Amino acid sequence: MVMLSHKIFFQSFFKKKLIFKSRPVITISRAAIITKFMLNKKFLVHSGKKLKKVVPTIHRLGTKFGEYSFTRKFPLHLRKKKKKR
Repeated sequence: MVMLSHKIFFQSFFKKKLIFKSRPVITISRAAIITKFMLNKKFLVHSGKKLKKVVPTIHRLGTKFGEYSFTRKFPLHLRKKKKKR
């Protein structure tokens, strides 16, 4: 069992009543820390433009939601096709 300090636990901006519903919880708080009562629940985290689905697992415990919903699009360097002569 992972114990979180008092400050970290109350930084999570969520009420437990919202978490226990079957539908996903929508949040714009990317700074919220994933706590143990949020595990295996569905969250929709706002990335600035869209809502991205995040399902916290035991490995993500203690990290922030913003680490899993990226705000920037990664550039794709595609190969240019050679023209046929």
